[in-house]
Amino acid sequence: MSKQKIGSSTIEILDHSDKVGIALWMAKKRALASIGAAAEANAKKEITKKVYDTPPSPSYHRTGNLRNSISHAEDDDSAYIGTNIKYAPFVELGTSRMNPRPFLRPAASDGQYIAQYKALLKESMENA
Repeated sequence: MSKQKIGSSTIEILDHSDKVGIALWMAKKRALASIGAAAEANAKKEITKKVYDTPPSPSYHRTGNLRNSISHAEDDDSAYIGTNIKYAPFVELGTSRMNPRPFLRPAASDGQYIAQYKALLKESMENA
């Protein structure tokens, strides 16, 4: 707080930039957590459509491990989705014997999902 005398009047200046900065940082963290969770759910929806809702192939056995392994994480500036299953890149990108069945890329970049993520960001920032 600072006071300045201008003529016969005194003006008091209050600086709340630290509180505003903390509120914005917390809103960003909430937004990233919401977007990460939504992206994880969208990736699971995509893998369900592309793998589990299609007729089974005799070359693989459906266990649900890939879908169940999809998770998300956040850092200070980004939200991430992924899986630790070793064969996930072959499903996502395909092989010489198998067509690609992308589930992570659509969840990260499809227009309908981007609109959802923007809405989650807007909601978090408006409620800061």
